[in-house]
Amino acid sequence: MEEVKFIIGNKADLYDAAIRNGWYLPKMKSSIITEEYITNVITGKVFCPRFSDIKLVPCPKPPEKQLMLKDFARLVHSEKKESGIDESHTPDKNWLLAVLGTYNPALPYFKKGYVPPPKNTQAASVTKVQLPENFLEGLPNSKRKVKIRKLALLSKSKEDGKLKRFKLLKEKFASEYLKEKNRIEAKAHKQRNDNENMMKQTKKHGSP
Repeated sequence: MEEVKFIIGNKADLYDAAIRNGWYLPKMKSSIITEEYITNVITGKVFCPRFSDIKLVPCPKPPEKQLMLKDFARLVHSEKKESGIDESHTPDKNWLLAVLGTYNPALPYFKKGYVPPPKNTQAASVTKVQLPENFLEGLPNSKRKVKIRKLALLSKSKEDGKLKRFKLLKEKFASEYLKEKNRIEAKAHKQRNDNENMMKQTKKHGSP
């Protein structure tokens, strides 16, 4: 026991010792990695392969972790051992892929043409909120690069403002159009008059 104290002083030492002895453990930062879990792996109480067992299978687009956890639970049940997994303690996704690919490469997500189904995320939903008048006035623009949830804010005063701006733009466009039309017509009228005067001068000087 004294020798153990000198070699293994904490969880990190225990994890390192298990790795050095060939156990293929989940990543150190995984929530499943506790002293109890590592001890149960070493003593054979929970299922965990060795590095020599692992055969990596390609899976560039893995499914959601929950699906792999269910497949892993079935695998552990067939091995007649415990998984050491609960709601608060789970292995990392890459570890699950490696283990499942080793023991059950026939799973659908290890097939060449597998594409995971689209995720039902909160970002796909749009919530409409009726805001009080002047609620948005003076607020800065959002600087968030990734929107977790799209929020459509419907303000009556804001919608009224848009309608007023549209009407003003329409009136301004009509006024500008009329000015341009009058300018072109006046220019054309002047050009005609100049041409007529030039022709009269030519006839006058050309007559005997």
